[in-house]
Amino acid sequence: MGDAKQRRGAARKAKARDAQAAPPVRQAQVPAPAGLRKVARDLTALTLLIAVPYAVYSAYLWVHLESGWLRPPVGHGESRQLLIVGSQSSGTVQTSASLATLGFEVAHEASDASTTFCRDGTVSWFHGIRFLPGIAPDESVELICARSLRNMGFHPAGFRRSTSCSYRRTWDACWARECGEIIRSEWGCAITEGRACDTPFAKTLLQARHPLRTMESLVVKFCRNETAPVSHALALFAAALWPAHAWAADSCLPVVGWYVTLYYEAMMAAVDARKIDGVYKAEAVGVCDVARMGGFGSAAYPPARQLYAEVCASPGGGQGLADGARNARNHGRVRIDMENLTAIDRELATRVLALGARMGYDVP
Repeated sequence: MGDAKQRRGAARKAKARDAQAAPPVRQAQVPAPAGLRKVARDLTALTLLIAVPYAVYSAYLWVHLESGWLRPPVGHGESRQLLIVGSQSSGTVQTSASLATLGFEVAHEASDASTTFCRDGTVSWFHGIRFLPGIAPDESVELICARSLRNMGFHPAGFRRSTSCSYRRTWDACWARECGEIIRSEWGCAITEGRACDTPFAKTLLQARHPLRTMESLVVKFCRNETAPVSHALALFAAALWPAHAWAADSCLPVVGWYVTLYYEAMMAAVDARKIDGVYKAEAVGVCDVARMGGFGSAAYPPARQLYAEVCASPGGGQGLADGARNARNHGRVRIDMENLTAIDRELATRVLALGARMGYDVP
């Protein structure tokens, strides 16, 4: 009996020694399929292609606009030299590009100097809402802020830097809230007693263009021709900005015609009230004429004054705004005259004649 116990104990000890001495069992490494490895490499390369340029661009903006190493950063509420307002298709893209070519920090449809080079000013159609009377109707805010319509030249990110919304998203509930805040803040802020706009400008100018030529360009941009249905985006913004007007449901020329007329009537009212400092014709001036009217010769920012003295020493210097080809659309495809307008809306035709005369145009 004792011998049997000893034999069993010895067997257990031997088994334990064998287990300790045996090499660990390794699981075989199954190589990843070639297709899966290729997908992983492609995803890595794609991530680098997107992330690296974005990081470099973000660093570039920070160095130039916010670091203070190259020039003082500009806060949201700090004054800029010049705001130019003018209808879409009046040549605002060309104007901003011409001023920037001279070296001025002027942006198109943006006044957030923390993400855009707009230290010296902004050229914009939508900043004209600061000259619309009254306060923003709730219905107008809802129409404008329901979705992103970047082809209309407006996004809340262009007005101020958001601390809560993601710049990786074009539009979401957060941007809709920011949009509502900006519309309510900007609407009428420059003409309403007791109010001030968030971003002040030392000078404001109105850029005019012949109203019929402006309408032609807008027809090509938003309708393709005067008999086609009007773009939903333009119809929506027009209804939001002038809710009291009875807008045609889907007819191009009446919507375009009234949009141009109502926009410039509102801006000219601000000129009459001395809330806009001057008017010029885009077809008749040079870029240095605009800089002179915008006060760059006496700008508060010294580099802007120096630049003006260097590049605009003589009156009429610089390229004419009408000489550029940026954003040219019509190329003679659409022609609108007073006969067209009279045929569709006599009141519109009458007001276009009066508007043209006020801006110094012969409207046949």
